[in-house]
Amino acid sequence: MAKEQELSETEIAQKLGVNLATIYRDIEHLKQVANDFVYSLAKKDIAYFYKDAIDDIKKARSKAWSIYNNCKDQQRQLNTLKVVITSNESMFNLLQQGPTVMSLRSMEERLSTIEQGSNSNSNSKEQVTTN
Repeated sequence: MAKEQELSETEIAQKLGVNLATIYRDIEHLKQVANDFVYSLAKKDIAYFYKDAIDDIKKARSKAWSIYNNCKDQQRQLNTLKVVITSNESMFNLLQQGPTVMSLRSMEERLSTIEQGSNSNSNSKEQVTTN
């Protein structure tokens, strides 16, 4: 909140009565938390959001066709056809990118498996070393 008020780190430390190093450390921690959140969102939820976007495009296209078919005003029909064309272009672009999105997801899952295996190997080595 203090950063939103455009206070410097020094001013924040003075207002809170804490050491300036604490403010720097807290800001770095918040940046890391935000970075982890964005990475986690991209890593875990990209396939869901991808499918959700496709579903929304289908709904918009369906609604546009419904409006087009039930409307007698030519200007409104033209506008709804523009929505249909735009939704088709958006759908094509998403579907064209689909293999890339799913390939990235697959690579992330394999990397996670490798990282987990690496961590368990490290833990096993530590146990052997301490015994």
